Amino acid sequence: MVLARPIAGRHQSQKMTSPCDQCGGLIEFETEQNGIVAECPHCKSETELHGVIAAKPDMAGIVEIRLASGTEIDVKAIQLCPRNLVVTSNKKKGEAIHLSGGVSSGLIPFGSLEWVAEASMAIGLLDAILSRAGNSKALDLLSEASELERRYRAAARYIPVHRIQNIQQPAPQGWLGSDGGALFVHSGDHFVPVWTQADRAFLIRWESVEQYCYVQIST
Repeated sequence: MVLARPIAGRHQSQKMTSPCDQCGGLIEFETEQNGIVAECPHCKSETELHGVIAAKPDMAGIVEIRLASGTEIDVKAIQLCPRNLVVTSNKKKGEAIHLSGGVSSGLIPFGSLEWVAEASMAIGLLDAILSRAGNSKALDLLSEASELERRYRAAARYIPVHRIQNIQQPAPQGWLGSDGGALFVHSGDHFVPVWTQADRAFLIRWESVEQYCYVQIST
């Protein structure tokens, strides 16, 4: 772990850690530096310092969800994926779209930003379309994105809801979980894997959520 350059003229404050978006190496920095773009001391690439302060050990929480069907679920953990792998995979998909000139499948425009955020899009279908377009560089990028997607799904973890930043908002794309110094985010899928208070795994189609409330609990 490498200490980021301290901010001149400021007293030492609480530390945060952030993995590099490119290489995944951990960077330690001051809370005042959260959100800035800096050079990774490991791979020398530019990366955003985006850390999370750990929750207090005496605090916990649950998310109370009611679906349109009337089913009520108390969620204590949500499955998220390593942020650096998700970000890099989506970036490569975006580059592939740019190189292909916004190729369309006849179903949706592949040049749209909405597709870039949809991590579960079938890579095989895109390969076939771009192959006909003769864009080998785009195919290479899609192949790399597919491998990164396989890796971040394999490395997904259930993160306790009280350790997920922005969990008060029912917007999965804004959630930022922390586990062992690494950051985790939602993959972009329509379904969100959750772990309930009854110790059961559920897949929730997020569009079916009718009511959402985060409740903090003192232990």
